[in-house]
Amino acid sequence: MKKLNKKFLKWSCLFCIVLTLFIPSDFASDNDWWGTYHFGFPLEYITIYQHNPYSSWLLSNIFNGNKGMHINLGGLLLNMLIIVLVLQVLLKRLVQKDQNKFEGSFSNETNQTINR
Repeated sequence: MKKLNKKFLKWSCLFCIVLTLFIPSDFASDNDWWGTYHFGFPLEYITIYQHNPYSSWLLSNIFNGNKGMHINLGGLLLNMLIIVLVLQVLLKRLVQKDQNKFEGSFSNETNQTINR
């Protein structure tokens, strides 16, 4: 089993936090006096409890009018793992495309030199 690249892990952690800051949430309420905001992508890992809807953005809800907050570290770790896996797959495909281009141009050059 391969070790996780620390650089991928750092970038995925930063990416999770930035996505949480820039993706708004909707106010969900089961009754008239209590509601929640859920933040996190692709899995929710921050829940903010409020009596009245204030804002759909994370920072404004953290500092204004919340009645409680729950951070699910398992959800954050799963988000980081998902992003690391997606980054590894994307980078693997990009490297393969670059290698194919390089091998193709190299083989064309060698064929031209041999034909001369």
